[in-house]
Amino acid sequence: MKKLLSKLLLIFIFIFSFTSVIPYTYVVAKADSNENQTSNTQNEEILLNTIKFDVDSKILFVGESFEINVIFEPEDATNKELIWETSNSNIAVVENGKVTALGVGKAVITAKCKVNNDIKAECRVVVEPIKVNKIILNKNNLNLKLGETYKLIASVEPKDATNKKVEWKSDNEKVATVDSEGNVVALNIGKAKVIAKSVDGDIIATCIVEVKPLDFKDIEKKVVASIPTGMVNSDTKIYKSVNKKNYISKVKKTTNVRILDSNDAWYKVKLPNGIKGWIERKYIKVNPSPILNDILNDYELELFVNTKKFKSLTKYLVWVDIARQRTYVFSKDKYGNYKLEKNFVVATGRDVTPTIPGTYQLNGLRNEWVYFPQYQIGVKYWVKIFSGYLFHSTLFAKDAITEVKPKVGIKLSHGCIRMKVEDSYWLYKNIPSKTTVWIN
Repeated sequence: MKKLLSKLLLIFIFIFSFTSVIPYTYVVAKADSNENQTSNTQNEEILLNTIKFDVDSKILFVGESFEINVIFEPEDATNKELIWETSNSNIAVVENGKVTALGVGKAVITAKCKVNNDIKAECRVVVEPIKVNKIILNKNNLNLKLGETYKLIASVEPKDATNKKVEWKSDNEKVATVDSEGNVVALNIGKAKVIAKSVDGDIIATCIVEVKPLDFKDIEKKVVASIPTGMVNSDTKIYKSVNKKNYISKVKKTTNVRILDSNDAWYKVKLPNGIKGWIERKYIKVNPSPILNDILNDYELELFVNTKKFKSLTKYLVWVDIARQRTYVFSKDKYGNYKLEKNFVVATGRDVTPTIPGTYQLNGLRNEWVYFPQYQIGVKYWVKIFSGYLFHSTLFAKDAITEVKPKVGIKLSHGCIRMKVEDSYWLYKNIPSKTTVWIN
C-alpha cells in the first residue's frame, strides 16, 4: 500500500510540473517573434524610382556657376547616392551638383543613381562668351614724322571678356600701315585712320594718324658715317710707303688712327697730329663700325642728297651707305632734283679690310669679268671706283659659272662693293664714267 501511494504521489508531481512549464514557454516564443518582426521592418530598403532636376537647361557665361537641385521619387528612398557626369569637361564641369562654365559651347550634365544607372536626369548647358563692349586705345590722335613708328595699345571692357583680341587695319596704307600687334609705320605725308575692331563682334575704336614731313636735321641724324678707325697695339713706326724705306716717325702703343686705305699687309692711316702714312697691319687693331637695321625711305634719301647739293657730271649720283649695307642710285628729274632710281642691298668691306669712305668720280674702267688668282675667285660686271676698289658681282669660281659666295647685306669683301649679279649688271650697263660716287 505504501508503495502504491508513493507511485501516485510521483505521478501527481510530474503532471503538475509539466502543466506549469507549458504556458511559460509559450510566452517566450511569442516575444521572440515580435522582436524579429520589428527588426525586419527597420531594415527594409525603399527603392528609388526616378530623379528629376529643378532645371532642364541653363545658359551661362564663361566663369559662371550654378547649383542643380535634385528631386527624388520617392522622397524617402534609401538609395539617393548619385554619380555626376559632364559630356564635355572643356565646356562645363560638375561637382556634387555645382556646375561651372569653362569654355564656349554646349555640354550635358547628367546625374545617375549609383545602384541603378538607368535612373538618371539631364540638364543641357549652353556656355556663351563674355563679349567685348568697349575698346580703349592709348592714343586717339597720333602725330608722326615720315619713317617713324608707334605702338598702339588696345584694352577692352569688360576686363573678363572671353576673347580680348582685336584686329587692326588702316584706311590709308599709303600714308600709314599697322600690323597685327598695333605697330604703326608712317610711310607718306598725309592722314590715315587706324581702326581696332573686336574679334568677337563689331566694337571698334579709332586713332587718327597724321604723318608730317621730316626736316633735314631729322634725316641728317640718321645718316651715320662709317669711318674706319683703329688703335695701335704696340710701339711701331709709320712710313711714307710700304717698303719701309721712307720712315716718318715712331708711333706709340694705344695711339688712335683713322684708316685711309689698306692692302694685305699694311694700313694707310692718319694720326691724331695729322701725319699720314703706312703702318703694318699687325700693329693695328681695327674698331668695328656700326651696322644699322633701319631703312631710309625715298623721301628721306631724296631730301638729304638734294639739301646737300651733291654735284655730278652726269645725271646720276651713287651713294654707298656702309652702315646699312645699301647702295642708292639717284637720277636728276627735269627740274634738276635727284630722284631715287635704285636701292640695292650690297656687301661692303669687312672691318679689317674696310671700304674707304670718300667722294669719288668714276673713271670709266669696267669689264664683264676679272679673275684674281691670288684669291682663286672672279667677279662679273665690275666698275672701278678708285685704286683697287670696285663695284662688282658676288664671287664666282674660275669657270665664271659657279657662284661661290652669293651673300649680300653683311660686311664680307676686301673693300669692294659686292652686289647681286643682276644689280651689278644694271650698274655696269647704266652708270657712265664721271658719275659721282659718295661712300659714307
